[in-house]
Amino acid sequence: MLLRSWWVLVIRGLFAILFGVITLLWPDITVFALVTIFGAFVMLDGLIEIWVGFANRGREQHWRPDALLGVASVVIGVVAIGWPGITAIVAMYVVASWMIVLGGLMVYQGIRLREEIAGDLWVISTGALSLVLGIAFMIFPGAGVVSLAWAIAFSIIVLGVLMVKIGWGVGGIERTLQAEAMRSPHDAR
Repeated sequence: MLLRSWWVLVIRGLFAILFGVITLLWPDITVFALVTIFGAFVMLDGLIEIWVGFANRGREQHWRPDALLGVASVVIGVVAIGWPGITAIVAMYVVASWMIVLGGLMVYQGIRLREEIAGDLWVISTGALSLVLGIAFMIFPGAGVVSLAWAIAFSIIVLGVLMVKIGWGVGGIERTLQAEAMRSPHDAR
């Protein structure tokens, strides 16, 4: 199947490259879209949770936490959609905090295990990088959000290039097989 539809992979790869380039050019739109999708998901999930809570009202004594969780999710979804910039910045603070904690612990582990493991320098440097980036994103959260969009963009561009390369490669195999079949149609016994 892949041999005959190799061109679909090429087209998908080209679209991925285009999407990646657009994301690089307008990272703020990418972040806005991701926050909006997150907000819509959380709201829908909250509405379902509210429904589950009230549907179980007569059967379970712990239906209120489900309903309250649903209400909280709807509120968070409304905030995410209503104020996507603030939501993205708050999310960046959470990611930056995680990077600082992770980086600090990795540096600590690398130093502590220096005698026991090979490659402790990799552990320490990875932790230090995480720590430095976490602090930078904490100080400049907008740059962290844009960096996240750029990371998505570069990943998608690489994926697109690989898809085009694979598609062209498979297309070359198909053309070779077709050429061989045309040269000797009766020798395939």
